[in-house]
Amino acid sequence: MEEAHVVSAGYEVPTYDLRSGEAWFHFLHGNVPGHQIDFIYRPKVPQGPLTRQHFSHLSRLMKYIEPRHGHAFAFEIGNLSRDDTQYEPGRGGIALIFGLRIKGATDHAGRQDPPFCHSAVLVDRHLDGEAIYAAATQFYQKLLPDEESRAEGSGWYHTYVQYAQNPDALVPLLKGYLADFEDLYTPPPSGLTFRWSVEGSTPPRRVVIVYPDRADFASIAYCMARIASVLVESDIKWTAISNGREQDVVGGLTVRFVPQREASAEASDVVLMYMEQVPESPAEIAAQLFNARDVSVGQASAPRPGWRQGQEPAVTPPSGKSENGAGATINMSRGNAAPAKEDRARPWSAAPEAAAAEGDDSKAAGLGLINVVEKAPDAEGMIFPQPDLAAELKRKQRKQQFSTLIGVGMLIVLMGVIAAVWFGSAPTVPV
Repeated sequence: MEEAHVVSAGYEVPTYDLRSGEAWFHFLHGNVPGHQIDFIYRPKVPQGPLTRQHFSHLSRLMKYIEPRHGHAFAFEIGNLSRDDTQYEPGRGGIALIFGLRIKGATDHAGRQDPPFCHSAVLVDRHLDGEAIYAAATQFYQKLLPDEESRAEGSGWYHTYVQYAQNPDALVPLLKGYLADFEDLYTPPPSGLTFRWSVEGSTPPRRVVIVYPDRADFASIAYCMARIASVLVESDIKWTAISNGREQDVVGGLTVRFVPQREASAEASDVVLMYMEQVPESPAEIAAQLFNARDVSVGQASAPRPGWRQGQEPAVTPPSGKSENGAGATINMSRGNAAPAKEDRARPWSAAPEAAAAEGDDSKAAGLGLINVVEKAPDAEGMIFPQPDLAAELKRKQRKQQFSTLIGVGMLIVLMGVIAAVWFGSAPTVPV
C-alpha cells in the first residue's frame, strides 16, 4: 500500500493505494486524539472503481451509525450507488459497516465511550446473498473475535490511541491492522443483472424487521443478506439495511432491524414483520417486503444448496468460534420457516382481472403481520394499513399492566387478612 496523507483542518488523514489484485476498500473512522471524530485511515479517492460519489454516501453512513443501548456494535449493509446517474442493478458499490462504542475510552472532548467505525467496501462484485453472508460473518469474526471485544468494542482502538500522535509508529500500526483482513472473502466480478422492479407500483417508505432480543449476529446477518440480495438486483432506491438506532437517511428506503423489546407501532406506509416470517424465496421477499416483481428475461439459476438449505456459505471463511463466527452454520427451526406459498399470495402478484375477482377476505388472508390493500384504480400506489404487530405489542402492554394491578390488589387483601387476624387475637384490657 502506497501511503499518502490528506490534510483536514490541520489533521492529516493517512491514505493508501490498493495493491494489484485487491478488491476490498477499508475505511476506519472514529475519534482522533488531539483532533476530533474523523477518518483514521482510508484509501485514496477516487481509485479504481471507487468514486467520489461512493465515498460521499459512505461518509454519511459511517458518521451516523450508532449501536443500540446495551449493544457494543451496530451492523449495516450500505448502498453506495443509490444516486449513481448510470446505475445498473447488480453492479455498484456495497459497504459492510460495523459501528462500535469503545468502552473505557474518552474522546477529544472528554466524553466516554467514543465511536469507532470500520467499513469494508466492494464495487462491481458478485454480491448475491451467499457472498454477502459469507463476507459479513467473516468480517464480524475478525473484528470482534471474542466475548470481551463483543462487549467492550475493538481492543485495537486502545492501541491506536497510544500511538496516534507518533507518525513513525502510526502507519505501521494501521497497515498491520488491515493486514488481518487481507483474506476476507472476495467475490468474483459481478454477473448479477436487473431482476426485481417496482415500476408501476409503490414500494413502502420503510421496512422494519423485528428480531428476538437474544438473536445472535449470524442469524441477523443471514436475514439481512437475503434481503440485500433482492435489493442489489432491483431498481428500488434503497439506502441501507441496519440494526443500529441511527435515523434513516432521507431520500431512500431503509430496512431497519429492531429487537423485540424496542418494537413499536409504525406508520401505515411501513412494512412490519418478524424476522422468523421473512420468506426464504427471493421472489417472495421482493413481493412481500417491497411490492416488486420479477422482470428478468429468464429465471436466474438456482442457488447452491449450501446457501438456501444449510445456510452455510459455500465459501467457508477460516474457522473461528462456532457460536457466532464466520464458519457458523445457523440451524433455523421449522417453526421459523415461511408459510406455504399459497398463504403468502399478494394481490399485486395476480393478473389484474384475477385480483379484481377476489373478495376482501381472500385478499387479506395469509398476509402474516401486514395487510396490503390495493387502492382504487384512480389512486396512487399501495396503502399499507396499521400492522397487526403493533396491536399485538399494545395488547401485551395492557396485559402486563392488568397483571400488575391484580398482584397489587391481592397483596392488599392479604395484608388486610393478616391485620384482622392480629387485631382479633390481641388480648383486651379490662376497663
